[in-house]
Amino acid sequence: MRKNCFLITLFFCLFSAGIQAQAVEQGNILIDIDAGGPNLLTGAMKLLARNATATEVTNIQSSGLIPLGGRAEYLLTDNLGIGLDFNYASSKLSFTDIDNVNYSVNVPRFRTLLRGSYHFGKGDNTDWFLTGGVGYVGLRTRISGTSSNPDTQSLLDAISQSSKRIGFGFAYRLGIGFRWFFIKNLGIGMEAGLGGPALRGGLSLKF
Repeated sequence: MRKNCFLITLFFCLFSAGIQAQAVEQGNILIDIDAGGPNLLTGAMKLLARNATATEVTNIQSSGLIPLGGRAEYLLTDNLGIGLDFNYASSKLSFTDIDNVNYSVNVPRFRTLLRGSYHFGKGDNTDWFLTGGVGYVGLRTRISGTSSNPDTQSLLDAISQSSKRIGFGFAYRLGIGFRWFFIKNLGIGMEAGLGGPALRGGLSLKF
């Protein structure tokens, strides 16, 4: 009888511990390395390129780098965390006009945000969270071109020099996401939100 009572007590203790276990807790440092999409500016450039084929513009090409970035977060409590968010993307469009002038427009941009998160998942290897952040976006519209006409080339060079300045604007992020740790300190994560990539996912590290 005593043996049975001991086994029952041990079972409930282990069961309770499993219920209370959490994937993340106060003091953890979380690092995410991810890729996202879609690249809306590249999509807009491709749409512009398709519509421009009916005009006197040729050799139209568009390309872009999907948003790549990372996040670092410190858990102030079991549920509240604060951290930094950074991502980079670029879009490019090139074409030749009716005067045989070759143009290239390249728009690299980056976002840096201070963000907070509320973790509400209670699984022993899953972490669900709501997040919000504010910061700034920096971008540079690099315009360059080549022409056989010296006067046109001088104008293109002047435009290229003036376009090297970086502009800054307000950026924000509201999202919901989760992490699944398939081993103790390594997992995968995904986040959906407004402001920045609509979807992003990648590796998650926990320290």
